[in-house]
Amino acid sequence: MDKLKIRREEVWRYLGAASLPHDSALARKIEEACEKLDQIAAPRWTSLRLPLSFEKDGVLFIGEQRYISHDLTRHLHHCREVFLFAATLGIGVDQWIRRSEITDMSMAVILQACAAEAIESWCDRCEESLLQEARKNDLYLRPRYSPGYGDFSIEYQSQLLRTLQAEKKIGLTVTESCLMLPMKSVSAVIGLTSNQESCHIHKCAACSNTTCPFRKV
Repeated sequence: MDKLKIRREEVWRYLGAASLPHDSALARKIEEACEKLDQIAAPRWTSLRLPLSFEKDGVLFIGEQRYISHDLTRHLHHCREVFLFAATLGIGVDQWIRRSEITDMSMAVILQACAAEAIESWCDRCEESLLQEARKNDLYLRPRYSPGYGDFSIEYQSQLLRTLQAEKKIGLTVTESCLMLPMKSVSAVIGLTSNQESCHIHKCAACSNTTCPFRKV
């Protein structure tokens, strides 16, 4: 596995310090965290391509599974297929963060930021493989849309992961409160569309939470 590509400028953004003068001590701790994260992370991912169909009142079927979400329906309205997608950094990252919360809380905060960027970067790299598959059929990808976005209920997390057989394939499970384990993980629906203007990179543009402090666009 190649090293994780952790974009340092994104780590600073997650820390809320992107617009501030960069402190050299903090920069060193970020580098230390990134190096350690690269050693202990075990990034994995899985996907499944399925047909998509729509019914009335925000009801849609992905394969044989029924979902209800007006926001997801609007997001996928040009699509007839989707990828279900899940990715994780592995349980070792969670364990390391928990240990740091006991021994060095400032490092734990930095680790959270580094890991948040690492899973986003890892997902972006995985999506490039999906894009190559889509392009064989002259299709493009919509931005990934995760349970918990808009009115796409977080409770669909378990249904999505069961369909992917994510526990068997990449060791990813979900708790009764809909939290994924390992925590530094992502699940999503990614639409396939013939619309060339659709861009899978600008994910914030697909999210209805315009007040999010981490919004890029």
